[in-house]
Amino acid sequence: MQILAGFGLNALVALVRRATRRIVFQRRSVHELALLNAASRALIHSELDVDALCEQIYCEASKIVDTSSFHLGLFDGDHYTLVIRVQDRVRLPPVSFDLSAGDGLIGWIRQTGTALLVEDFLREMEQLPARPRYQSARPPRSGVYVPLIAGSHVIGSISIQSYQPHAFGANDLRLLSLIADQAAVVITRARAYRAQQEEAWTLNALLQVAEQIGQTNSLDEWLATAVEILPRLIAAPRCYVLLWESAQAQFHLRAAYGVDLQQNQQLRGTCDALASQRLLSQLHTAEARIITITGSGQRQAAWPCLPPLPQPHDGSLVALPLRGRSGLLGALLLDYDDPVPPLDPLQTSLCVGSARQVATALESLLLTREAEFAARLEEELRVAREIQTALLPATTPKLPGWQIEAAWRSARIVGGDFFDFWRLEERQTLGFVIADVSDKGVPAALFMAMARSLVRAAALDGSPPDLALTRANRWISRDSESGMFVTIFYAILDPASGQLDYCVAGHNPPLHYRAADATLHALRTPGIALGVLDEVTLHAATTHLAPDDILVCYTDGVTEAIDEEEHEFGVERLRTIIQHNHRATAAKLKHTILSALAQHSHGQPTFDDVTLVILKRSGNGML
Repeated sequence: MQILAGFGLNALVALVRRATRRIVFQRRSVHELALLNAASRALIHSELDVDALCEQIYCEASKIVDTSSFHLGLFDGDHYTLVIRVQDRVRLPPVSFDLSAGDGLIGWIRQTGTALLVEDFLREMEQLPARPRYQSARPPRSGVYVPLIAGSHVIGSISIQSYQPHAFGANDLRLLSLIADQAAVVITRARAYRAQQEEAWTLNALLQVAEQIGQTNSLDEWLATAVEILPRLIAAPRCYVLLWESAQAQFHLRAAYGVDLQQNQQLRGTCDALASQRLLSQLHTAEARIITITGSGQRQAAWPCLPPLPQPHDGSLVALPLRGRSGLLGALLLDYDDPVPPLDPLQTSLCVGSARQVATALESLLLTREAEFAARLEEELRVAREIQTALLPATTPKLPGWQIEAAWRSARIVGGDFFDFWRLEERQTLGFVIADVSDKGVPAALFMAMARSLVRAAALDGSPPDLALTRANRWISRDSESGMFVTIFYAILDPASGQLDYCVAGHNPPLHYRAADATLHALRTPGIALGVLDEVTLHAATTHLAPDDILVCYTDGVTEAIDEEEHEFGVERLRTIIQHNHRATAAKLKHTILSALAQHSHGQPTFDDVTLVILKRSGNGML
């Protein structure tokens, strides 16, 4: 009996221990889940800045796993940057290096998209899928490595390490993988947001270049402006403008920035040998866009009379061709104190775009005065038309159960109207906008490009329409000095339910045809155009598009088109067309409106741009 009692006591103790472990495990799981939920909320609501997000990811990870040694790195092509580096709880500065797919453990993770748990490097080294790339006098003994995956691409990795073997287990791998999944989403969103901001900044910078260059009326004014624009935009200490004299096959220095008067005089007239130097001779090739020479020796060889650089500066030159329709016109030379790293896409776009605009202006000034204005305007319009056409959607979105059509006709070669569509993936919704800039021609087209990019950047995070347009207004007012403004209708459509959230910022109210009672309703909200005031108060509203409902968005070029007796087309005529053709497809309705407009204004000059965006929810009554 004593033996049986002993067995019973041991069994009871074992049961208590198992129950205790289960309770501890459950409590730990609940705690971990709460931390993960808190981390997810914190990351979702973080600001859309990659560096700030990386800091937030590190902070949230520190609450969940041991981050005494922590690395967060991001890929940019074959370039890898460790944005966050922590070793023995000590923050180290970021570091960048080349790392191709398959190179080391991180390269293997990028290539395979697979997470890795190493419990003991010494025992598992021969079985690892790849050898660690780094060499250290005190290497880690264990670690967890997880990829940051966005869609089908590995955009980076997160790792934690320890000098102790078996410091991490499967649970650490699971927790870090969950953190990485959230991190990849917010970093991808921040990168997209930054790309839109960079695009808007570049377009605004090019707008400033166009405005300043376009205001010059003589070659001397052009030289004084051209030599200062680019170095101020990309922080080059010195810049030179060289003009190519084809008859003499020589470059001549015509303007210099960042040098004193004595140096300027020494440089003038010393360019004869430049035509045979590798730097400038390469500018004659059709492929040349940007040519760089690095090193003080190469710099002096390219142009012996350049100002000497103080030690220990090594110097570099960046040459941008000024090429027109007739060939090479000259070159912009940027002169740096130190070797310049490879230009990133933003700098490249800015340099090439600025050089093109400078070259266009130069070519116009070199023509005879009688042809000056016409030639320059033709080139500006051609470039602007290409830019504007490229910015407008080539096709309309294809959504099951919906018909979406758009039309754009500019009064001149370029115009100020625009429309755009974008998918808001997180909400499975469609954002779309129609807008009208206050001016016409090239200035309106450039302002349109900037406004379109800023509105898109403000809306891509899925903000409600009124908040997105308020943010866009702030940016437009800050970045533009042209005095122009833009009216906008912005809406977010939920294709599944038909819900439409919208905001009208001084724009023509779109017309909503309700099939249920065959009525037309103008969509209005209080608010003024963007760019008028620094701060505006806008409002959002919501409607619902039921089957067979139609939404017709338009600019005032539609309703204000005039006939031979200067009678306007008018909103009532547009309403009548919609009501009489409500059973037609969206494409046929668009064609009917444009045909009626052409018939009304037949023979009359078009004074304003014409833009239409039509949505129809499919039903049972279409022709």
